[in-house]
Amino acid sequence: MRLSVDRNDPGYAAWAAEPVVRVLFNGQVLSDCRTADEELGLAVVMRRDDAGALVAVGGELATDTLRGTVQIERIAKDAQP
Repeated sequence: MRLSVDRNDPGYAAWAAEPVVRVLFNGQVLSDCRTADEELGLAVVMRRDDAGALVAVGGELATDTLRGTVQIERIAKDAQP
């Protein structure tokens, strides 16, 4: 499965059909994930600096692409913190 919040990504349409999801990368919950693809083992996340602030490059928010084991889990809305 592939899900994305990026309107130009092929996983964007699938995102609308998923109520609430959690993305795991190598077994750890990912924060700031923009795109997750289980088959490709790919996760695109927002880049943050050492202080935790989002990083911009050339006026655009920077992202990092992680490669490994990606799992997308559907979770119940009432299970959210």
